[in-house]
Amino acid sequence: MALAANAPDQRSERVRLLGRSSMFQHMRPEDLATLAARAKDRPMRSGEVLFRRGDPGTIMLVILVGQIRIALPSRDGREQVLRMMQPGDVLGEMALLDGGSRTADAVAETNGRLLVVERDDFLSVLRTDPNFAVAVTTMLSHRLRTVTWLLESMMFNDATGRLASTLLILCQGKPGRRIDITQGALGDRVGAARETLNRKLREWQAAGFIALEPGRITVLDTEALRQFAPSVAVTDNELPQIW
Repeated sequence: MALAANAPDQRSERVRLLGRSSMFQHMRPEDLATLAARAKDRPMRSGEVLFRRGDPGTIMLVILVGQIRIALPSRDGREQVLRMMQPGDVLGEMALLDGGSRTADAVAETNGRLLVVERDDFLSVLRTDPNFAVAVTTMLSHRLRTVTWLLESMMFNDATGRLASTLLILCQGKPGRRIDITQGALGDRVGAARETLNRKLREWQAAGFIALEPGRITVLDTEALRQFAPSVAVTDNELPQIW
């Protein structure tokens, strides 16, 4: 009886969590409930490789609990971190749409729990819900804008400019503009040597632009950082989110 009583609560929680994502928030309630009912829960363990670049894209993942690192691998074994994904974030939807291969690696940064959506179920709802189709199109347009922004940042900014731009992006919407990230992970994301990164962070801390703690950076003065990121000529709300 307890299991049966818990089933509706579990479905309601899935609907709530899916609805938190910008990708699903415009879906009709009945379609969202259908998708949630077809989705499956699964645990993840810290360090687990959820998929590799080049793997076939047959499922989409929604983070319920934990964090996932999205990264591009290099031939010499290094990686370029694109984004640290949080609860409520969706990953794997690009390959799910076209059936192509994964474009990056996804590695569990912590223990956690995922909601798994199969491609056939996703496409079934996409075909029947115009609002959902519009939301997906909007998401794809945003991703294209982000790629353009990233190319501009990499082409025209030095390591200092890339660091400032990255900090401005990562602190968006975070309480107190606190960014939970190690300097090693930040260096991978910016594409800068650890020594260069550490020196610049210490310099900005001394100037009062940021505050440093183990595994955390707090942005104190966004306007000061913008002086080092000339390509970021937009407001905080318009800064791109890197997936």
